[in-house]
Amino acid sequence: MVRGMSLPKLSWALIICVVAILCLAGCAHNPEKSLQAAQTPPQNRDFRVIVFPVDNLTGAFVPVKEVRRAWMKKLAGLGLHIIDDAVLEKTLTKNRIRFIGGVDTATARAFREEAGADAIFITSLEAYNEAYPPKIALISRLVTTGEKPRILWMESVG
Repeated sequence: MVRGMSLPKLSWALIICVVAILCLAGCAHNPEKSLQAAQTPPQNRDFRVIVFPVDNLTGAFVPVKEVRRAWMKKLAGLGLHIIDDAVLEKTLTKNRIRFIGGVDTATARAFREEAGADAIFITSLEAYNEAYPPKIALISRLVTTGEKPRILWMESVG
């Protein structure tokens, strides 16, 4: 600030609001609860999940198949039944589904009726860099199938 000049009252109020929001944003996250939710599968051991291909939002080459395989291994380790890739491809092709970054009602219904899936696991990769220090940012969510898709679980990491 230049000596003798001051910001208008509106600017100070805006700065205070932004700082307050940033401070409060850190209070809402409970990593222990998130970790517990991520490691607790639905109680039904016959819960069938389709794992969508990873949605690469980086615009660069990323080993998305390896990221997807790691997720499939983790989900299977949690006791979820992972539906075969052939069923995934057949349903995507038959219904001309090209967007893999989310689920609308028609997509959820198709996977419930044609693939027998209870949920769809969706991962979006926002950042990836192998150079030191390596960086990765993922958002994943488990969305129910059927008439009214809803998010059962969602987490992000960067």
